[in-house]
Amino acid sequence: MTIQTFGQYNDGYHMGDSWGWGFMMMLGITIAVVVVILVVKATQQQQDSSRNKSEDALETVKRRYASGDINKAEYDQLCKDLK
Repeated sequence: MTIQTFGQYNDGYHMGDSWGWGFMMMLGITIAVVVVILVVKATQQQQDSSRNKSEDALETVKRRYASGDINKAEYDQLCKDLK
């Protein structure tokens, strides 16, 4: 009886029928999800960084206008250019 039990699974067609294929599929799906999440986060950080640079530039223009380094026409032009 033991010989038949082992013999029916040793024909070469049923190798890996246990949890191996399911595990590999779940691992592949998990890796794909992690890659997508990392790409989305990197894209958001890049957008936030460019947005912050624009806001920093506007703050610099406002400070220069407040201190009298630039006049109203220059201030308006710089704000228009930065937006």
